[in-house]
Order: sequence, then C-alpha cells, then structure tokens
Amino acid sequence: MIAGGLFTIDKSWFEQLGTYDTSMDIWGGENFEISFKVWMCAGKLEIIPCSRVGHVFRRKHPYSFPQGNGRTYSKNTRKVAEVWMDSYKEEFYRARPNARLPSFDRNQLQSLKERRKLRERLNCNSFQWYLDHIYPSLTVTESQPPVVYQFIYQENECLGMKEIENHHFLVLQRCDNDNSDLLWTLNMNGQLCNIHKFRCATSLTNVGTNPKVILDRTNPANSSQRWKFKDNQIIHRFTGFYLTPTTKLPFYKSTTDDQFATKSSTDKSSAYRLLVLASNKQENWYLNPM
Repeated sequence: MIAGGLFTIDKSWFEQLGTYDTSMDIWGGENFEISFKVWMCAGKLEIIPCSRVGHVFRRKHPYSFPQGNGRTYSKNTRKVAEVWMDSYKEEFYRARPNARLPSFDRNQLQSLKERRKLRERLNCNSFQWYLDHIYPSLTVTESQPPVVYQFIYQENECLGMKEIENHHFLVLQRCDNDNSDLLWTLNMNGQLCNIHKFRCATSLTNVGTNPKVILDRTNPANSSQRWKFKDNQIIHRFTGFYLTPTTKLPFYKSTTDDQFATKSSTDKSSAYRLLVLASNKQENWYLNPM
C-alpha cells in the first residue's frame, strides 16, 4: 500500500490502468485504489532506497468538503471496496459500518459500472489472490466459528493423516467413525485444520513438481495453509493446484529406503494413499459436515 500521490509510474501504463478514479470526491481512498489496481492487474510496487521524496502537509486543507471530511472519505473508500474487494468488502463494512451510509448518485453508479468493466478488461486477479500472494499477513477476522467436517472423502476413503519420519502427511485412508484423526475444520482464512492434532494442512510448495502436504503449526498468515472447496475439488489457493492421491494403490512405508512404496498386505485397514498437489482436476471430494 502506498500514499496516493507519492510515486512514479510510466505514463502510458498509468493511463492503461485508468489513471485515478475521477469520480471520487476531493480526497481519500485513492491510495487504496491505485495500490490494489497495480498489484491485482499484473504490476508491482517497489521501494527504491536511494529515492528522496519531500511531502509537506499544510496546516489546513486548501479545499473544502461540502459533505464533510468523514462522509467524503467513506463514500470514496466504499467505491474502492465495491470495485476491488469482491466478497471481502463485507469485512470492510464490518470494520467501518458507516461506510454503507453514503449513497451513490446516478453518475457515481455509472462510474462504478465503468470501473468494474475496467477491471474485467485488464483481466485483474481477485482480492483473494491479493491476500494470498501480496499481503498474506492481512488475515480475515474470524467473525464466525469454522465449519467442522466429520468426513472429507472420495468414494469410501477419507481425508486423514499419517505420521512418517516425524511429519504428519495428509493421506486418504479407510473411513472410521471412531477415528478422531478424520475430523477437520475450515476457517474463514482458508485454513484446513485437523481437530485432533491442532495443526493445519500445509503444502511443501518448494519441494518437487507434485508437493506433498503435511500438518504444521497454525499460522493464518502462511499462504501455504490456505485452501478452498470449489466444484468438488480441494484447491490450494496459493498455487491453484488440486489435492489428489498419488496412486490408486494402497501405500505403506517402505522398510528398505526412505521413499513411499506399495506393498501387499492382508491388513487393508492400515492402507493409505499419500496426497499431493497436482495441476489437473482429479477425482471429486465430498464433505460431511457435523
């Protein structure tokens, strides 16, 4: 996030981004609009250490606010939220309920439509993408309890975990009503957490082309811990990859090396399939909330 008037930018790209929103009144909110727009529309903000900027505030504004300073600021920031924050605008309104009050006139409503078309034309990313990739430390306030799932499953196998070499890996295993390791929650920040272990699914995104997924200490600001359920898929929000089993065969820990290997066994109750991230959609997941 930058101040709305203290930056340099290529003129042609500034114009391509739609310059400032000229329908916003007088002062306030332009810093959010230009910052969201740059990050979400394939740009970036850089701090240049050797640069020097002088900014002298006047003792009073050289302009007036016919509707009052607070009301003008609320109307401007409300427009930014409506254009750029997607469903997260509700978090803004929850924090600033007065921002709902200023109404838009006909010209402002038309401008709102035009700014949304601009965003669509620029093919900008979602605000969730901004949170995951640019500002992961900005977490959502947990305004409601996380959803609890008794089972998250594919066919007759459930999402579980196995301890292997001091790590708890996510696996598919036989469903069992008495196994507390199969209880999961999903909170508003996208953390998929195991109730029994008090830890959350974390992708090892820097390891291999199909990263494994482990349980790690909860950290809402860690983008590797953010997931979503969409179209019967469990999707890792940061990479866009899908949670999927490595093979149709049961997996067991190899006794000859430190790799995962298939083995025949008469005890199918201990069978499991290791879960990894894959770039293509896989078999459907189903949710059984408690």
